[in-house]
Amino acid sequence: MFLFKDKRAEQRLQAIVAQASRVLWDLGFKVSTTARTMDECKRVDHENVEFHLAMLDRRLLTGDRAVFHNWKTGYCRAWKSCREHFCTGNCES
Repeated sequence: MFLFKDKRAEQRLQAIVAQASRVLWDLGFKVSTTARTMDECKRVDHENVEFHLAMLDRRLLTGDRAVFHNWKTGYCRAWKSCREHFCTGNCES
Protein backbone atom coordinates (compact mmCIF):
# COMPACT_ATOMS: atom_id res chain seq x y z
CA MET A 1 0.00 0.00 0.00
CA PHE A 2 1.21 3.48 -0.82
CA LEU A 3 0.45 5.93 1.98
CA PHE A 4 0.02 9.64 1.43
CA LYS A 5 -0.28 12.44 3.96
CA ASP A 6 -3.23 13.92 2.08
CA LYS A 7 -4.98 14.09 -1.31
CA ARG A 8 -2.66 16.82 -2.53
CA ALA A 9 0.40 14.64 -1.92
CA GLU A 10 -1.32 11.69 -3.59
CA GLN A 11 -2.09 13.71 -6.71
CA ARG A 12 1.42 15.17 -6.83
CA LEU A 13 3.08 11.72 -6.56
CA GLN A 14 0.64 9.66 -8.63
CA ALA A 15 2.92 9.34 -11.68
CA ILE A 16 5.93 8.38 -9.55
CA VAL A 17 3.93 5.68 -7.74
CA ALA A 18 2.68 4.28 -11.04
CA GLN A 19 6.22 4.13 -12.43
CA ALA A 20 7.61 2.55 -9.23
CA SER A 21 4.84 -0.07 -9.32
CA ARG A 22 5.66 -0.96 -12.93
CA VAL A 23 9.38 -1.25 -12.21
CA LEU A 24 8.80 -3.48 -9.18
CA TRP A 25 6.34 -5.61 -11.14
CA ASP A 26 8.85 -5.98 -13.99
CA LEU A 27 11.45 -7.11 -11.45
CA GLY A 28 9.12 -9.88 -10.34
CA PHE A 29 7.66 -8.32 -7.19
CA LYS A 30 3.93 -8.63 -6.64
CA VAL A 31 3.20 -5.11 -5.49
CA SER A 32 -0.18 -3.81 -4.45
CA THR A 33 -1.10 -0.60 -6.20
CA THR A 34 -3.41 0.34 -3.34
CA ALA A 35 -2.99 4.00 -2.41
CA ARG A 36 -4.62 5.67 0.57
CA THR A 37 -4.37 8.94 2.38
CA MET A 38 -4.05 8.93 6.14
CA ASP A 39 -7.69 10.00 6.46
CA GLU A 40 -8.82 7.15 4.21
CA CYS A 41 -7.06 4.70 6.53
CA LYS A 42 -9.38 5.75 9.34
CA ARG A 43 -12.24 4.07 7.52
CA VAL A 44 -11.81 0.34 7.98
CA ASP A 45 -13.36 -1.62 5.12
CA HIS A 46 -14.03 -5.00 6.71
CA GLU A 47 -14.43 -6.71 3.33
CA ASN A 48 -11.24 -5.35 1.73
CA VAL A 49 -8.74 -8.18 2.12
CA GLU A 50 -5.97 -6.33 0.29
CA PHE A 51 -6.19 -3.42 2.74
CA HIS A 52 -6.02 -5.73 5.75
CA LEU A 53 -3.02 -7.56 4.32
CA ALA A 54 -1.28 -4.24 3.69
CA MET A 55 -1.94 -3.26 7.29
CA LEU A 56 -0.53 -6.56 8.58
CA ASP A 57 2.58 -6.17 6.41
CA ARG A 58 3.09 -2.46 7.00
CA ARG A 59 6.65 -1.18 6.84
CA LEU A 60 8.36 1.92 5.61
CA LEU A 61 10.34 1.34 2.43
CA THR A 62 10.91 4.96 1.56
CA GLY A 63 9.33 8.33 2.17
CA ASP A 64 8.49 10.58 5.07
CA ARG A 65 9.27 8.79 8.36
CA ALA A 66 7.13 11.25 10.35
CA VAL A 67 4.05 10.53 8.20
CA PHE A 68 4.61 6.79 8.57
CA HIS A 69 5.14 7.05 12.33
CA ASN A 70 2.00 9.18 12.80
CA TRP A 71 -0.02 6.73 10.74
CA LYS A 72 1.41 3.69 12.51
CA THR A 73 0.86 5.04 16.01
CA GLY A 74 -2.36 6.97 15.53
CA TYR A 75 -4.31 6.00 12.45
CA CYS A 76 -3.93 2.26 12.86
CA ARG A 77 -5.98 2.24 16.07
CA ALA A 78 -9.32 1.78 14.31
CA TRP A 79 -7.89 -1.12 12.35
CA LYS A 80 -6.20 -2.73 15.37
CA SER A 81 -9.57 -3.26 17.02
CA CYS A 82 -10.55 -5.43 14.04
CA ARG A 83 -7.22 -7.18 13.42
CA GLU A 84 -7.81 -10.32 15.46
CA HIS A 85 -11.31 -10.69 14.06
CA PHE A 86 -10.04 -10.30 10.50
CA CYS A 87 -7.36 -12.94 11.01
CA THR A 88 -9.96 -15.41 12.28
CA GLY A 89 -12.66 -14.40 9.79
CA ASN A 90 -14.99 -12.90 12.39
CA CYS A 91 -14.76 -9.19 11.70
CA GLU A 92 -18.05 -7.39 12.25
CA SER A 93 -19.08 -4.17 10.57
